[in-house]
Amino acid sequence: MRLAPRGEFAEKSYYLIAECYLEQKKAYSAVATLLKLQNAKLPEMDEQYFYYRLGYAYELSDKPIDAITAYRKGYEQDPYSQVAYQIEDRILELKSSKPSIDISFLYPYSPLQVTIVQEEQPDTLKTSVTTDSKSSSSSTAKQIEVKQDTPVKLKEKPKEGYWLQAGRFSVESNANRLVINIRLLNIPAAYYEDVSGGKKSWVVVCGSFPDRAKAEEAKELLATNNINSFITAY
Repeated sequence: MRLAPRGEFAEKSYYLIAECYLEQKKAYSAVATLLKLQNAKLPEMDEQYFYYRLGYAYELSDKPIDAITAYRKGYEQDPYSQVAYQIEDRILELKSSKPSIDISFLYPYSPLQVTIVQEEQPDTLKTSVTTDSKSSSSSTAKQIEVKQDTPVKLKEKPKEGYWLQAGRFSVESNANRLVINIRLLNIPAAYYEDVSGGKKSWVVVCGSFPDRAKAEEAKELLATNNINSFITAY
């Protein structure tokens, strides 16, 4: 870092030092290191991950207000990313020990506006997705043909076909809400329950699609609506 304070590995070096301090139970030093990283104003820094680690360092420093402030800044960068899922877990953990902390920003909608669709109520969706063609030879729209009926909540993880994974949540209503938002884009979406390492989560997927090209088109449409996703084939 002394030789190249703004070099290619500067950001990773700050995180490595901060993590070492956390391992040594020196949370205040970790906070100081991360604040130095922030002041360095490195180009293309991953701000969401930065606020996630800063919030955790503040949390271990017993500064819950500073922690929740950092977590919120990180979460609001992209509420549907995998880092946001990790931030949400930390926020809920912090809330369990500090009940007075306000975490209403996680759930801006009234519970009455969110309907959990049970398995015995298989709301289905038959649709096609319209996207703008990127072909230079044509400006007309093309259709993504989706022939599969998709229940809102799947009984199990998909076993075949091309799918998009658009989020993983520790709160089921969040997964349900994202599914509703994606369906408003005329993209078939659903979620399923996953248990890993003794922890339960709900995974939002879109599909299935007949081939990778169709999945890519839907992925681009999601991206234009600020929903990140990645293609997975089962």
